[in-house]
Amino acid sequence: MPTVVSLVSEQTIPNVAFIKQMKSRANSFLFITTTEFENRVDWITKSAFLDPNTYEVKKLFVYPNGYSDILSQLRDQLNQEEEYIVNITCGTKLMSLAVFEFFKNLPHASIFYLPISQNKYIQLHPVHEEYQFKIHLSLQEYLTAYGLIYDQAERPAYASKHRPDAMMSQIRDEKGRLPNNKGIIDNPSLSAEEKKYLTGGWFEWYAYDLIKQEFNLHDKFIACGVHLKRDISDRNSSIGEVVLNEMDVMFVKSNILYLIECKVVQDISSILHGPVDRLTAISTYLSTGTKKYIFVLSKFTDSNQAEIYRSKMLQYGIHDLVTWSKLKDEQNLRDFIRKM
Repeated sequence: MPTVVSLVSEQTIPNVAFIKQMKSRANSFLFITTTEFENRVDWITKSAFLDPNTYEVKKLFVYPNGYSDILSQLRDQLNQEEEYIVNITCGTKLMSLAVFEFFKNLPHASIFYLPISQNKYIQLHPVHEEYQFKIHLSLQEYLTAYGLIYDQAERPAYASKHRPDAMMSQIRDEKGRLPNNKGIIDNPSLSAEEKKYLTGGWFEWYAYDLIKQEFNLHDKFIACGVHLKRDISDRNSSIGEVVLNEMDVMFVKSNILYLIECKVVQDISSILHGPVDRLTAISTYLSTGTKKYIFVLSKFTDSNQAEIYRSKMLQYGIHDLVTWSKLKDEQNLRDFIRKM
């Protein structure tokens, strides 16, 4: 059986997706990396479930910008008559060039590349073909590939009494008038958790339910009220289990990660701080192809205000700001979600 060869650097998802796609065809996996990114190899093997008792897993450490040295190491350490399936997506440019140069001359090697944020992989050698991924990464597999774990909120019991869809329908019936949060907060008969839910938590569950329905997602692909942590089992981690951030809704569709912040606010300017800061901060730990959105339930003072804030969001790398213009009609909102 062939050996799957992966170049490892900062981004890990291209390797995990490709390994899971090719896993049934191989029994050996070679990771070409640097000492700086050795921990990424551990994350990848854990995410792809490469049990060392079942699969042979090897590492080849190279100098990231040593083109000639990489070629020399490959010639010295690899059996050139064996079969190889090579993924050159990651690594430095010189690593990719050296690996391509070496394997293209072998009699039993095929070379592949994965475009960013596209659910496909492309064979570059010996023929040119494009293939769609047949595997589907779960949310846990995706986060494990970046050395992260998560837990999520349980749906509150009182959500059955104050259903998210019913609360949204009431706001639509009242032309966008928001609930009296002060009255809720000052109500002594409500618990702190009930107050949190009624003043905005319900909106997170509304977005979660709608997204889950539209994409027909299994629980393993989507979560609400997410607490992200660094995996303390990472042997290279010196920080232990630290809560990195919280996210309202996270889901994986077509092997792409989506982050959603959901806010019910009287003052739209407040989204420029908490939600944007959280999305920006957590993105530093994740794939460059991660898609980020903010759903905000708020009344705008004029028709241009939403577009002004949407333009500001783009500057922060937020894909879109979902405002009352989409939220006021459920079918319009569902149509938007399907195109995300």
